[in-house]
Order: sequence, then C-alpha cells, then structure tokens
Amino acid sequence: MFGISSKDADQLENIIEEILDYSLGKKNSFRYKEFRFKDKKIEKINQMIQHKLQELTETKERDLLATGMFVLSMDQMKLGIFRPTKLQVNANIDSLTINYFNDFTEQISKIIYQISSTLSIYRDGDFTDTIDQGVFREELGMLINAVNHLGSSTSVLLCNSLQNGLDLQDEAGTLKQAVEALSTASNQQAANLEETAAAMEEMTSN
Repeated sequence: MFGISSKDADQLENIIEEILDYSLGKKNSFRYKEFRFKDKKIEKINQMIQHKLQELTETKERDLLATGMFVLSMDQMKLGIFRPTKLQVNANIDSLTINYFNDFTEQISKIIYQISSTLSIYRDGDFTDTIDQGVFREELGMLINAVNHLGSSTSVLLCNSLQNGLDLQDEAGTLKQAVEALSTASNQQAANLEETAAAMEEMTSN
C-alpha cells in the first residue's frame, strides 16, 4: 500500500475505524491519542487525524455542556422558573438553537412578570391595567385574556355598585324629606288636636 508496511497499514486502519466509532458515539474514548508512526508520511496522516480528533472532542464536550444546560433549564421550567441559559453564542455552538431557546424563555419570563405585576395592581384596588397579549395564543393567550377580563368585569361591577350606592343615597335623601314632611304634618295635627281639646274643655266648663 504505497510503500506502507502491512503493520502500519493495519494500525492506520484501526485508528480510522476507532475515530469513526468515536464520532458516531459508539465509543466514549479513543485509544490511539499517543500513538506515533515511525514512517513520516504515515505520521503526517496520523497527526492530521489527531488534530481532527481534538476538534471533535471539543465539539462533543460543548454539545454535552449545551445538552446539560438545556436539561437544567427544562427542569427549572417544571418548577416555574423561566430563565435563559447561560450558554454564550459563538461559532462553535449552534447559535440558532441557543438564540431561539433564550428568546423563548425570556418572553415567557416577561409575560409572567407582567401578569404578576397586573394582579398586584388589582390587589391594590386599581382594575384599569391590562396586559398586551402580543403573539401569545392558546393557553398563554387564554390566561392573559382571563386576567384582562377579570380587570374589566371587576371595574364594571365596581361602577355598578357605585351607581347603586348613589341611587340609594338619592332615595335615602328623598325618604328623609318624606319623613321630615310627615313629622311636620304630625306635629301640626297634634297641635290642632290640642287646640280642639282645649276648646271643648272650655265649652264643657261653660
């Protein structure tokens, strides 16, 4: 094989086969990192393989780190904690995936904060605040609409209660006037009765 000894050819074949298995995930380690060939041509090929192996190892380590951080972030989401990952986007990591995931978690975190803030405002008695639904649909959209509906329906309820109170106040004022008029009439009638009784008593005496 191009002047290569049978032993070196077999060893090179073993190295190539093992690095392919390593790249495919069939093996977790590579046994030939320190192996060197005496033949300069073969050793040059071996050095190229070793260099590519180093790049592959670093890529796999970054992939494992990214996977671990994704799993950690998903576990936090199960507990209600929505935070972007701490992964830094660079040329060696899939920037599209990282950016998409971080944008997603950031949007979820923001809308949850808005919902919490709006409910806190409602708790203080101001039901005029609303949440912009934005792009959210389905479950989150339903939650946002429910909070907004809570604010609007409570505002209507309070307005109706206020109007009923004002109407009741007006009716109470009218009732008060009627009672005062009745009281005045009763007093006048009592006075008239007293005068009539006095007159009758005088007539009786005569």
